[in-house]
Amino acid sequence: MKSVGQVIEQHIKESIADVEAQLERKLTPVEQSELPLFVTSNAIDTMKTLSGEDFLDFLKSELAHISSSALSGRLVTATNQLKVVSERTGELIHVNPYRFRYTLGTRAAIEGAGTLTIATLLDHSDTQNVGVYVANVPEFAIEISKIMNQPLARYAAAFAGKLVKDEDEANEENAGATRIPLREKDCDVGSCGTSAFCQDYAPIACYLCPKFRPWANAPHHLVLQWLMEERERLKADTDGDMAVVTINDRAIVAVCQVIKLCQEQNNV
Repeated sequence: MKSVGQVIEQHIKESIADVEAQLERKLTPVEQSELPLFVTSNAIDTMKTLSGEDFLDFLKSELAHISSSALSGRLVTATNQLKVVSERTGELIHVNPYRFRYTLGTRAAIEGAGTLTIATLLDHSDTQNVGVYVANVPEFAIEISKIMNQPLARYAAAFAGKLVKDEDEANEENAGATRIPLREKDCDVGSCGTSAFCQDYAPIACYLCPKFRPWANAPHHLVLQWLMEERERLKADTDGDMAVVTINDRAIVAVCQVIKLCQEQNNV
């Protein structure tokens, strides 16, 4: 089974190929990087009339992107084609984007996430509309005194793998397991628990993967340091665009959880 990252990567390649075929030319690396994830026929028609900086400016604008209503339609269509059945009713699930957002917000509230965290998860500019996600959560009353300053790590069990003592233990489970490197700091931090081919970006994706086997004696603090350095770089490069800055926050949480597990295992 492909990971979400692999599916998205394949979709990007197919989108680039489709646009290039319709424009009858190759896109430059910069143009490829600015191409929307979902390209509409109207956007391609506009692209055909533009060139040079005008073409690139169009790709960078919101005009090149699919509308929220059209994206919602695609989501509903895809879900209907999958014929997902509700465990509760035994009938096909009626899906819409709001349902996903509501579920995400409510689950965060159940786990005791703070209002600021929930607002950030749902990309809200403030907390005034967060109440709807916690209004129907009985457990919320118990956590009422704690939630305002709870960090993302409070509710997100981001690390999905299994901590092992060292590389030898990882090899006992998967002989000749591939080492997971952090090239930016010239070190290895664990092993892959599968021999399947993987194109996900290591080590960031690894900390979120159930097949990852981090070593208890590895320098995970260097991964954390690198991720925080990258976060600061993104903050500077994007003028504080939090949608971009926070892109690896879940991985940061996962690394912190691994560090804590290592401390417990090593009695630090």
